[in-house]
Amino acid sequence: MYGHPIGVNYKGESAFKTKLGAVLTMLTYAAVLTYSLVKFNRLVHRDRPEITRTEEIIRLGDATNRFNFEEYNFWFTFGFS
Repeated sequence: MYGHPIGVNYKGESAFKTKLGAVLTMLTYAAVLTYSLVKFNRLVHRDRPEITRTEEIIRLGDATNRFNFEEYNFWFTFGFS
């Protein structure tokens, strides 16, 4: 009942290969490979590290001064008491 494949064919083939499609595919592969190699090179050589730090000190006893974690896009937080 469910799960019947639906296929689109052109001249009996499921893929229509063109020279333009091949060139665009190769350019896409080259772009992804170049991006990956640049990022890997920066990782290995510690070139231009990106460190983001936000520090907000609040007084916990003051109920009017509340810190909104969603405003700063927090993924992880901790506290000491």
